[in-house]
Amino acid sequence: MSKKNILTRESLELIEISDHFEDSDKAIRLFFDSIKNKKINVNKYMYFTFSELNDVLNKRIVELEKTSSLTLLSLVESRFRTDYINRVTNKYKDNVSKDIRILYKQKGTRVSLEDDILEIWKINTSGSAHIISELKGIFKYRHWLAHGRYWNPKLGSNKYDYLSIYSLTFTIINHFKFK
Repeated sequence: MSKKNILTRESLELIEISDHFEDSDKAIRLFFDSIKNKKINVNKYMYFTFSELNDVLNKRIVELEKTSSLTLLSLVESRFRTDYINRVTNKYKDNVSKDIRILYKQKGTRVSLEDDILEIWKINTSGSAHIISELKGIFKYRHWLAHGRYWNPKLGSNKYDYLSIYSLTFTIINHFKFK
């Protein structure tokens, strides 16, 4: 690997994503409560009924959940890919690192997170198969979000929301020993 550092410091931390979600959720709710209670006047909502305002509020919250979920899943990808680079660069001696270096010799940085990196973790760590399987399922949802939502995603019976994705992200960050 090149000695040039390809990693940035732009990745968010879980607490930053969580705080942003909570602040935005509260702000949206306060905004719509202020409109309903006539504390502020917003021209585009001037003639909306309470029911119509509630519909718009719910749409805003759903969209906030989707965009925040996408950010959470981007954090997960960032952690695995940063770990991949760190294991190649620092030549750690554990089994995950050894297999990652073999993979790096084959594919370099053009490695698939789902097909390559996650499979190495699944093979070399105990208790991670279920987590990785769940993550791969959620990545179908992520791909749908990230690529414009123009098709009907095949998510099975799974309904993903911000809280379930936050919970999985928290588990991943605390379960995997990232370098």
